[in-house]
Amino acid sequence: MKELFSGLSPCQNCARKASRLIQTKSGKQHYDCRECGFRSLPVWRQYTIDERLQEFRKVTYKDGNPAIEFIPFASKRGMKLQYQIDKERLKRVL
Repeated sequence: MKELFSGLSPCQNCARKASRLIQTKSGKQHYDCRECGFRSLPVWRQYTIDERLQEFRKVTYKDGNPAIEFIPFASKRGMKLQYQIDKERLKRVL
């Protein structure tokens, strides 16, 4: 893991200015709070990526009400999203 920038930002959990952006060896990014230990899930475009539950999540708002869309990794759409993520990562490497 490497810290992407040395500045700290407010934590989404405790609101203290102790959160830092971390990038893992696989290229995934998340925020990590030094005070409360909160870790945010990585986000790609508008999709939150939850590897533990093996799904993408997208929250949209209609008339002020949230609608959460769950897309399993094993579904056709989930595999397509994974392909697009891998394709973007490959472009960065080359």
